[in-house]
Amino acid sequence: VKLILADRAMLSSSSYGTLDSGWKYIFDRYNNKYRWIPICGDHAGLYARVDVDRETWYAAAGTERGIIKNIIKLAFNPDETMRDQLYPQGVNPVCSLPGFGPVMYGQRTLLAKDSEFNGIAYRRLFIVLEMTVTRAAANLLFEFNDSFTQKRFVSMVEPYLRDVRGRRGIRDFK
Repeated sequence: VKLILADRAMLSSSSYGTLDSGWKYIFDRYNNKYRWIPICGDHAGLYARVDVDRETWYAAAGTERGIIKNIIKLAFNPDETMRDQLYPQGVNPVCSLPGFGPVMYGQRTLLAKDSEFNGIAYRRLFIVLEMTVTRAAANLLFEFNDSFTQKRFVSMVEPYLRDVRGRRGIRDFK
């Protein structure tokens, strides 16, 4: 745990980065041998699978959406006490849970301050929202900033935000 936290201390605070605790032992069928590789690729893969199966704003963690496949064993399997030390520091523990196997047991970003953006799912939600609203606003670039243009903007963005709310992405909006 101390080594992982020392590595974490070297990273800057950012809501756009993540860190997990693991390396996995796998069989490399292309080279016909066993090897240790980092789990960060699996972490990204979990989010790709969530994008396809659910929505961008769902956490790719836990026993529902965070199971990591094709692992023989973990290099480090943190117990509850260790997970409680790692998670507040922005390290997403990967642990083997009885009955489930290896599971991503966190969804923290590397943001050091308390914020909703500590959660990867929230950051990803806001990236999607920002891109969509930016595209809508680009259509109105250099138009008059009057009530007509403002109503046009609201009429473009509001249906999308209602849809996201209906799909459990946000609770409300103004």
